[in-house]
Amino acid sequence: MSGTTGPEHGPEPIRYTVAAAAERLGISDRAVRKRIQASTLRAEPNGRTYWVFLEPGPEGPEPGPVPLDRNRLVLSGTAYRVTPGEIEQAIERTGDKYVTDMRAMFERVDELYRDRLADKDRLIVELEQQRDALRSRVSDLEAQQVESPAAPENVPSEQPRRAWWRFWEA
Repeated sequence: MSGTTGPEHGPEPIRYTVAAAAERLGISDRAVRKRIQASTLRAEPNGRTYWVFLEPGPEGPEPGPVPLDRNRLVLSGTAYRVTPGEIEQAIERTGDKYVTDMRAMFERVDELYRDRLADKDRLIVELEQQRDALRSRVSDLEAQQVESPAAPENVPSEQPRRAWWRFWEA
């Protein structure tokens, strides 16, 4: 029998479309579909959509603000009982996870920074070695030049300078 209550069963659920269920629950159509996917709402496929089954009750959240109570958490017009201790535990868990995540991130950044510093130090050593090798080579070339100066016949004679436009004529 529809709409009756038995000694073992509560009232039979009422069938709604997704849009009507969303309106009744005070949430979006998308939120209803997500609850169906998560199996937190009873639903049956109906072609490309669903029939959502909800227990009979008030036709939606009460209009206007919900009075605040220290021991109640209000979500979408529906009040849930939550104790201050549960809230503190949730905050501690969230805080611990945040601290752990931040510590891991800082350790990774520190590791990358130290690797970059080590790369910089290796590069500096390589550049100093190249500089010393070049200085040594220059000293060797200067010493060779002092030992065997260029003969005057090997020195190119200076030609008179020509204007820049005359270079094309040559």
